[in-house]
Order: sequence, then structure tokens, then C-alpha cells
Amino acid sequence: MSRTATYSFVRLKYAKPPCAKYNDRSEEMTDKPNARPKLPLPSPKAGSKNLAAPAPARRTRKSKTPTTIQEFQFTTNPTESGQEASIASRLEKNRTPLSSVLVSMILHSTLFILLAMTSYLWPSKPKGLTINAVIVDTPLLEEDEPKENTPKVQVELPKQIEFAPIEMEDTDIADDIEEETPLLSENTDMSDAKEVNPIPAETVPIASNANLPTGGGLAGRDADARAKRAGESGGSQASEDAVELGLKWLAAHQRLDGSWRLDLKNTPCKGRCQHSGSRESTSAATGLALLAFLGAGYTHETGPYQDEVNRGLLYLMGKIRVTKFGGSLAEPTMYSHAIATLAIGEAFALTGDTQLQNTLEAAMKYIIAAQHSAGGWRYNVQTPGDMTVTGWQIMALKSCELSGLTVPQEVWDSAGKFIKSKQANYGSTYGYLKPGAEHSPTAVGLLCQMYLGWGRDSLPLQDGSLQLAEWGPSRSNIYFDYYATLVLHHLRGKEWENWNETMRDYLVSTQDRRGHQTGSWHFQDKHGSVGGRLYTTAMAIMVLEVYYRYLPLYEEQSVQNKDSE
Repeated sequence: MSRTATYSFVRLKYAKPPCAKYNDRSEEMTDKPNARPKLPLPSPKAGSKNLAAPAPARRTRKSKTPTTIQEFQFTTNPTESGQEASIASRLEKNRTPLSSVLVSMILHSTLFILLAMTSYLWPSKPKGLTINAVIVDTPLLEEDEPKENTPKVQVELPKQIEFAPIEMEDTDIADDIEEETPLLSENTDMSDAKEVNPIPAETVPIASNANLPTGGGLAGRDADARAKRAGESGGSQASEDAVELGLKWLAAHQRLDGSWRLDLKNTPCKGRCQHSGSRESTSAATGLALLAFLGAGYTHETGPYQDEVNRGLLYLMGKIRVTKFGGSLAEPTMYSHAIATLAIGEAFALTGDTQLQNTLEAAMKYIIAAQHSAGGWRYNVQTPGDMTVTGWQIMALKSCELSGLTVPQEVWDSAGKFIKSKQANYGSTYGYLKPGAEHSPTAVGLLCQMYLGWGRDSLPLQDGSLQLAEWGPSRSNIYFDYYATLVLHHLRGKEWENWNETMRDYLVSTQDRRGHQTGSWHFQDKHGSVGGRLYTTAMAIMVLEVYYRYLPLYEEQSVQNKDSE
């Protein structure tokens, strides 16, 4: 009985079969990657010649290196070797790829479930630092406490003037204050004021020219005159101490390049002070800080902050961009350009330093070229104006005139027409973009009318000052307070006395005295949120400097008149 040889091949997945040869001449494996095992030879027929019997069955020799890619097995005919087959060979013969995948999936799924249960039952503690932020009212750093070397100005108070203590109610500023400005005065309803007689500008009677403005100079900032004027005009020792403490805070927040920033995270403060500004304009922030120093009479030539003022001015001089309209300090709007120009103009007027003249002339040229044909200014060059941006440009041009530069008369005439187009109530109130009775635009409009030539006895000016006194001072809108304080200071009278005492003592009582924030202010409103603590502090300082920052407009002589005599 002849035997039948059966060859079985098992190839591992993804493996390349090696070259292998076997004793059977009719059965041979090649080393080609895709070679398949040849089919078994058919059984020899009876009577066939020249057919050699199959070679005796034997297992392949084990090579020195393990054969893991391909396995060769030899078995006899199943009918004869069924009893000799092992369990392992049967399993191997009947194994399929699907069964291997199922076993692997079950095994890995079980391990994954066990791992997940372990992580849930025994959670591991996270590695690293855990920071718990706690807000406290205690000083942040001991070294930030006010020092004894803070400049101090002794106010010369006249004997006949007494400052009666004022009872302030609810002076704390709430963090959740509404966007609408809360006022110190009881009348916070603006609906009536906005509806009262919104008369078009064309029908408003011409203001009286009696007692025209001739003052407004900077002579009150002189070191010898400052203390005297503060005492005579309504200042106090506490208000002057607050000014000096505020200037010290500003000096501590100047950057190495000489600039100031509304975002305090990018200053030497490194975010230690709360309430940073939400917008960035280094020219506006630097201009505001410089105006506060210059308002106290501290320039790059005199005073304890000569280095700070000098570096600030150098920064603005290097910041200006030459354009076809002139030298631009707009970053990004005309607001910042006007504020920076105002600071350079005051520095030039106080010192006469000719190094500032070319920069100031270029900046003034830019303002003149940016004026819209209707007479106003807004964010960009030659666009229809609004009241607040226009107010800053007029202030900047006035500082240019105080320094000896000449502003064309047609610029003033056109600006006057624009201011008139926004007035209501016979010229006693003003709107932002159209005639109305809005707080800040009214204060800005009245001040501009004073600079443009309205006399002290003008009925719209008198009525407007009464309206300002009725509306304020404001607890949080320092922008309104700044312009309204200038208007009432120039006019004097009973309204000024009442306003000054309330405004002055309120700012003194709300100045921050905690750690690194000592000397600063912050009031939560739409302007304070954008400008932040630096904006609020600079504006509050300028309000407290009103007694000597500008001489009253309605005095007999101005600085220019004195120089011409």
C-alpha cells in the first residue's frame, strides 16, 4: 500500500518567507515575497514507472537562528495518522484569522476595563503646583507702603478762608455699578433735561460778549505761585498731598522706554494693581501721565520728576510719524494724538525748550489737516466730528497758542460752527453727535465756547453752569468731572464753591491707600473700564490741580498779554 504525503504550511501575518529547500525534488519553496506553497503531488497510479516513492517522513532541521516566519510540518495520510495527531496540531490546523482577532479583542478589552476601574477607585493626585487666589484688603507688599520722601507742597491758606468738613454719603464705589453714571446729586433722571427745548442752533441768540476771556495761562504752576493759588482758589493740604501721592504712583509705573501704558500688566507693576485698561495706546497713556506732572509744574527742567518727564517727552518725540497731513501721534485715533499734542504743547510753553518745537508744529499741522469740512474732529482724519474728540483737539490747539504758535483763524471759526450745531436749550446743553443734553458733551461744549470767545455774562453759559452743578459731581465719571470742574473754576461764583468742596473731598477720600495701589484711583464706569487705573488716576490728579493748572479765563491779563507788554 502506497503512502500519500501531505505538506502543511503555516505563515505568520506580515512576515516574509525565507528561502527553503526540501529533499523532495518535486516540492521547492522560493525566496520570492509573494510565493505560495505548491499543491501536493498526486498519488502515483498503479503501474506507473519512473516514479520514485516519497522520501521518508522527517522533520526539518532546526537552524541556528529560530525560524519564526514560516513553519513546515509533515504528516502522514489522515486515515493513518489521525490517532497520532496532537491537540496542538489540531488547533493549529483549524485556526482562522477571525478567531485570533476575537481573542485579542476580548483580552485587551478586559485589561482596559480593569485599568479604568483601578483609576476610578484609586485616583492619583496631580503633580505640580496648585495656586489658590485670595483677594484681601491688606497691603500686597510691605515695601510698597508710602515712603517719607514723597514730595510735599505746603499750601498757603488765607486766613479768611475756612474749609468746613463735608459729610459724604455712600462714598464707596461698588464693583457692580451700572453703566449709567451714578451721581452724587439726587437728580439722576436725565429724561426731562433731554426733552427741554431742544432748539436748533440757528435760532439760538448770540452769546453776550461782555467780560471776554483773557486769562487761562500756565503761570499758576510756578513753584512759588502754586501753593498760594491752591490756598486762594479752594485747595487744601489734603488735596495737595493726594496730588503728590498720585504722581508718585505714576512715576512707579513708567516703562524703561519712557512710556506709560493703560494695560498695567506691561509695566513695572506686572499686574499687581487691579483694573488695568482694556485698550492700548501708549501715546494717550504717556500724554495723560505727562499732563499730570506738568499740571503740578514739574517739567524735564525743574521739579523732583525731571527724569520721568524727560523720558516721556523723548518717547513721544520718537513716536511721531511723518504723513502727508503732518506729524501723527494717533494710536490709533485722534483722541491719542490730541492728548499727546497737548502734553508736548504744555511742556514747550512752560520751558521754551526749542527741541520740542518741531515736533509740536508737526503735530499741530496734523490736527489742522484732520479737521472735517463741518468743523469737527473724530477718530480718523477728515471724518464728521463728535463733541468729545473735538474738545480734545481744541484744548491741544490752545496749548499750541500758549506756547507761541499760531493757529489759523478759519480753524477756530469752523470749530465754532461745529460746536454750535450740537447745542440745545439756547446753547446751555450739548449732545455727542446731535443737539441734546448729555453730561460730558455739555461740559465739553461749554468749555469750548469759553475758549472760542463767550463772555462770562453769557446767558447760555450761566444756565449751562447751573445745569452742570445740578448734575454733579459724579461718583464715577471722572471724564465729566474733569471738564465740568474746568468750566466752573473759570466762572467762579457760588456754584464753584459748592462743587469744589464736594469734588475735592470726594477724591481725597477715595484715593487708594492699599499697598502697591497707594496713590491711585479707579472708578468703575464705561470710561474707567477702558482706560483703567492709569487713566482714572491721571484725570483725578488734574482735577485736584485745577487751582493752579490754568489761570481763570476771565482775569484781566493772560500769559500772552503779559509777554507782549
